[in-house]
Amino acid sequence: MIDLFLILFFSVAGLCIGCITGLIPGLHVNTISLLILSSIDAFVIIFQPFGVQETFLPTLIGVFIAALAMVHTFINIIPATFLGAPDEDVALSILPAHKLLLRGKGYEAIVLSAFGSFGALVVSIALLVPFRFILSNPLNLYTVLNENMFWILLAVVILMITTETPRGEKNLYATFKVFSAAATVIVLSGVFGLLIMDLPISSPLSLPSSILFPALAGLFGMSTQIQSLRYPAPIKAQTFTEPCFTG
Repeated sequence: MIDLFLILFFSVAGLCIGCITGLIPGLHVNTISLLILSSIDAFVIIFQPFGVQETFLPTLIGVFIAALAMVHTFINIIPATFLGAPDEDVALSILPAHKLLLRGKGYEAIVLSAFGSFGALVVSIALLVPFRFILSNPLNLYTVLNENMFWILLAVVILMITTETPRGEKNLYATFKVFSAAATVIVLSGVFGLLIMDLPISSPLSLPSSILFPALAGLFGMSTQIQSLRYPAPIKAQTFTEPCFTG
């Protein structure tokens, strides 16, 4: 009985934390997951008086992370839509949610995202059993992918670079500049990762610390906010209408 209660408790805790992480730009699920995993010794001490076995804690943490990640995907569209809309004239790319926001349909963008997240959840559950046999026995696709991950990632990087297209006039020089810029960004991001992953960091509060939180907050949170502050978009008055799914 206590095991069922703990599973429900960790599920609700994951739901609550997922709502918080989803509303804070730059706060990624992976960061929270890493903090939880690095605090597993503390969880052992906390739940030991309740008779919780140490071997059962990974299951509880897995339940927590699954609930956290699921809710995060539903909620994070809100700040991504309303806090990250750049001016359409200066932005390198405008996301569909931002396009709807600039047209006064930000609420519709959130509703559509919620439907999409729910559909993805249903499809994921439906594919859970088939993928178990595809990734493990008998096909063992995970092993094949893991052994060839370098070549897979290299192919993805090459595809990302070669599919970049210049804006405006399209000629050989413009294409070369776009390819060079894309390759430079990828190389710099790789160097950035190599530099920060081995940094000796520690929390001033003696808590489990991770370099991923400030890195992801700067890359995905602050950069978007700075761009929005520099080039504020003229957001229209929003209309609260339900999206129409019929032709």
